[in-house]
Amino acid sequence: MVGHSTNPADPAAGAVPASIGAAPSGPVPAQPLAQPQRDVIAEIEGLAQLRANGSLSEAEFEVMKAQALSQARGA
Repeated sequence: MVGHSTNPADPAAGAVPASIGAAPSGPVPAQPLAQPQRDVIAEIEGLAQLRANGSLSEAEFEVMKAQALSQARGA
């Protein structure tokens, strides 16, 4: 490697540059970023079941699905 000594007598030999070994800066998300999307999918699947068993009309399903997707985009 250019700029890195492989001489065992060199105290910096094998040292990891600070930019590589540094801990990530800033807060780490508590949840995976994909989690809200999964919740929306589950919500739409539930709405589809309600539509299938007659609890929701096709129009109600479409309106509620659009609301769920809109909220997911804004979250």
